[in-house]
Amino acid sequence: MRPRLPAVRTALPPQLETGRLVRARDGHCKFPGCGVATARCDLDHGQPFDHDNPTAGGPTTAHNLQCLCRWHHCLKTRGDWTVTALPGAVMSWTSPTGTTHETQPHGWIDHSPDPWDEFDLPKLVAKDPRTLGSHGDRNTY
Repeated sequence: MRPRLPAVRTALPPQLETGRLVRARDGHCKFPGCGVATARCDLDHGQPFDHDNPTAGGPTTAHNLQCLCRWHHCLKTRGDWTVTALPGAVMSWTSPTGTTHETQPHGWIDHSPDPWDEFDLPKLVAKDPRTLGSHGDRNTY
């Protein structure tokens, strides 16, 4: 039987396997035009994590996480840019002027729409250097 990612995780930080899966899927920072490798990126909640009421939104799941370099993570967190998750790990970014840009995942695993429950996680998240953050096995936020 294959292990499955939880449908909703209401804890921070992400499970190690989830972080590795997101890094393998994204390939680099998901901000439009940025090529910073995922090993040097933070894991960002697309829908912000609700620290006061974790069950209210912002789940810590592969569907709601993306890799962003620290600079672009700060821009998004400040609200300068907004982002909406689309099927297939595509992100739709809206600039302060209202222009929209879509970014695709560029990682080395299949990123077809919503495949996450079907992956053989132990095989995917082996200690491959492409899935480790800049802090080794410690995820960054």
